[in-house]
Amino acid sequence: MFTFPHANGQQIPDEVFLAGWWVWFERFGPALDPATAAMPRRNVGCGLAAQLAEGRRFSLDVLCRMLVTPPYRNGMQATPPLMEANAHLLEAAMVERANGAPLNGAMLTEHARNLLGKIVANPVRIDPIEALIEGDIELNVAGIQQLLAEPLTEPCETRDGPAPTGPIENRGDLVRRLVDWIDTEPHQPMYRGRDFGEPLSGWAQRLQGYFWPKPSVHLDATRERLAPLLRTAAELAETAGRWTDAERKRAAVFAEEVFVWGGVPQRQFPENTIELVFRSALTGQELDGALMNSGWTKVAAFATAHLSDDGQLVIWDSRVAHSLIRRMDALLVASGHEEIPPYLADIGRVAGRGGTRHEVNYALRWPDGYRRWPSVFAGSALVREIRDELNRKRPSDGIKWTARMVEMVLFMDGY
Repeated sequence: MFTFPHANGQQIPDEVFLAGWWVWFERFGPALDPATAAMPRRNVGCGLAAQLAEGRRFSLDVLCRMLVTPPYRNGMQATPPLMEANAHLLEAAMVERANGAPLNGAMLTEHARNLLGKIVANPVRIDPIEALIEGDIELNVAGIQQLLAEPLTEPCETRDGPAPTGPIENRGDLVRRLVDWIDTEPHQPMYRGRDFGEPLSGWAQRLQGYFWPKPSVHLDATRERLAPLLRTAAELAETAGRWTDAERKRAAVFAEEVFVWGGVPQRQFPENTIELVFRSALTGQELDGALMNSGWTKVAAFATAHLSDDGQLVIWDSRVAHSLIRRMDALLVASGHEEIPPYLADIGRVAGRGGTRHEVNYALRWPDGYRRWPSVFAGSALVREIRDELNRKRPSDGIKWTARMVEMVLFMDGY
């Protein structure tokens, strides 16, 4: 096991650390061989955002901060005690700076190199690390849970065309305008801040262009990956509020798999939290103790995926929120609105850090929706209305749209 002495002794399997090591070289240290090259340690006593702002992504310290749970991400990790605790995988090495000056680094031991080849060939190990890089990153700042705004992923420019003009008198007008705008505007998929594939046109093509966390994990692969999780969620939902000990254990395994899939590891939480999140999602009422963030919104969405049309929640993370808010913001301003209409009062933004989310300047003052159940409920209701509009206007597509399918399109649109 790989041990983090500065994260309260947290441990992860050696294979998970080595998968992270390989991805870090592949993503941030191109032209270097992860089996033989050294990585700078760069253990500095500053927050993760400061490390990223200084361009230290390719470092053992940033890698380790990403692998620990949120409460420990702002603390220095790649120290001599960490090297000593993991001497079976890491050994000291020197890295040469651009100016020729030496820098403390780390490289793999012979034992670690022997393990690395098997891990690289196994996407089950690699995909969760890719998800960590692409997902929302939560930090503990002075005891307050916040989302990291400094981009770990590559930024890119928003390419939206001008918002369609015309009066928007009510929520229905806005929904129809949103559906038409997304349908007629070509969408260029992006990956790692660069164009990926050909532009897509229309809702159906956009849906087929979905992937997470990388292009090889496309729409069909995602559906296959999530099918057993959704079955488990539906079964747990049937007895939420009266779970047995066995069901609580099953729910804990389920939630952890959801967090790994989404790249959103969580701090420790009370044993009854998962059941409270299920009950809140299923009843549409926030219960005391039901947590909400970019990880728990995924649990809530999965818990309601089996429900009839009006009960389904969507994943209200930075990408889905940014897609809708940036477009509604532009549409409302183009139609002469100077304030957010009352019918959108609970729609809240969620800070992002990659793609077009790294510098967001909305014209209107949208409230903060992070960790807020009302934003999840309101955002989900809006997505369900978009779903209904799609099913009303586009039966010729041969697609019966669900809230989850709309969410997938918005997720890609909100990169």
